[in-house]
Amino acid sequence: MADTVVLKVLELLRKAVKQDSNTALEKQIEDLRTQITAKDKAIEDLKEEKKTEIEAKDTEFGGLKTQFEALNKELSDIRQAKVNGLLSQIKTLDKDFDEKDLLEGVDSLCTQEKLLQKVLASVAKLTKKTDLSVDSISDVQAAASKVLLEMGISDVKSFIEG
Repeated sequence: MADTVVLKVLELLRKAVKQDSNTALEKQIEDLRTQITAKDKAIEDLKEEKKTEIEAKDTEFGGLKTQFEALNKELSDIRQAKVNGLLSQIKTLDKDFDEKDLLEGVDSLCTQEKLLQKVLASVAKLTKKTDLSVDSISDVQAAASKVLLEMGISDVKSFIEG
């Protein structure tokens, strides 16, 4: 009988330990579920925060892109004005200058500007203005008579006739 009592006590102890074990295990499982739910919520909150940040950056990028395009257009206009000014200066010096063949295939305004600056410098050297003004007629006649006298010709009319 003592053995039966001991066996029953052992059986009851096993059940108690099994119940405590199951309860502890269920508590751990519930704690893990709570932690997972909290982490899932934190992830969703972080996703929403990052989505808002991305939208703000996209808006900022759009504004910067528009500003860049405006500045790029302004720079292009300035370069085109420089090219047009150089063409005008070249055409002032050389009336027959035609830029179409020279600039064919040169799309970059910066390159066109450099090329036209070199052309302008060359044209300016070649077309240095020479003063062709004539002194008074009496000065010219006196100079011609002097040269003729040095050549031994005193009467130009008789020299020409014969």
